[in-house]
Amino acid sequence: SIMSAICLSQRFALLPLLISGLVIQADLVVCNSLLSYFCKAGHPSGAVEFYSDMIDRGFIPDGYSYVGLLSGLCGAGRMGEAVNVYRGIVMNHFGHDAHIHTVMIDGLIKAGKFHKAIRLFRKAVSEKYPLDVVSYTVAIYGLFRGDRAGEAFSLYSQ
Repeated sequence: SIMSAICLSQRFALLPLLISGLVIQADLVVCNSLLSYFCKAGHPSGAVEFYSDMIDRGFIPDGYSYVGLLSGLCGAGRMGEAVNVYRGIVMNHFGHDAHIHTVMIDGLIKAGKFHKAIRLFRKAVSEKYPLDVVSYTVAIYGLFRGDRAGEAFSLYSQ
């Protein structure tokens, strides 16, 4: 798509022109797509900045928005902020799904915080948060990276 081409070319200044030239108004779906593109194009800080702009324009974030924000914060190495946002999402029950937990666990693993990632995963299991096969795969990977192969095999066999 044209948004993919703009993001991959890193000419983000063109995005507002693209949206302003549309006959229809940008909606939450377009905003969430842009959040995702910023992260996929390797510009997580752009995603965080765009999220703030989205909120300023009066958009009410949904699960996809939160995933985009968490991905952006984790990708930018702002793990403390990501953890705080994640806790806020979970505490306020903002329709969190497996993807939100998985993004946070994966971000912690990529930051080298294996034990914190596994602790978050175990809390998600004990609190009966929604998790899926991807969540478990990421957790198993984190256990291996954290030199906890025995626990990884045990989790895999469950």
